[in-house]
Amino acid sequence: MSSDESNKMLINKNQIMPIYIIEREVPGVEKLKGRDRQAAAQKSVRALRDIGPEIQWVHSYVSNDKTHCVYVSDNEDLIIDHAKRSGFPANKITKIEYLLNPVDAEG
Repeated sequence: MSSDESNKMLINKNQIMPIYIIEREVPGVEKLKGRDRQAAAQKSVRALRDIGPEIQWVHSYVSNDKTHCVYVSDNEDLIIDHAKRSGFPANKITKIEYLLNPVDAEG
């Protein structure tokens, strides 16, 4: 794998796909508990299944009235499609250019 490819994720039959961060403004999301939290995740997963393997949800960070979701996707259009199908907004979509971590400080 080239150094450029190391900043992307391998999924879907070894296809290399870009990483995206999606900021979603969802009032009260931090207060979801149990079944409501599960139902929200299931709604997202159903939309992903309908779209196909070209987009996958990795995980989300939840804070006050927002989620920051990590996805791998062939393109931004699939993320917008997912937002429409799931009913969860995609207020800001950022394509990740590369990952930087403490190991990089060592050279």
